Amino acid sequence: ALPLQAIVVDDSQLALDQWSAALRALGVGVRTMASANEAVGQVRRWRAGLLLVGSPLPGMDGYRLCRQVKRDPLT
Repeated sequence: ALPLQAIVVDDSQLALDQWSAALRALGVGVRTMASANEAVGQVRRWRAGLLLVGSPLPGMDGYRLCRQVKRDPLT
């Protein structure tokens, strides 16, 4: 089985660092992004099994990003 992959989206570098360290310690592959707009394309490309999103975010808030991902049949 492939290891779990996660995308962490937050505009706080501290939060990105803390989540990344905790997930990597559990053997989870992690990609980080500072904005929801950046994450939109990566969610499709990377096929992560876990999406951790802060809210609010610049441009698009985390709730809107989650709704968009949920509605997309490819994600």
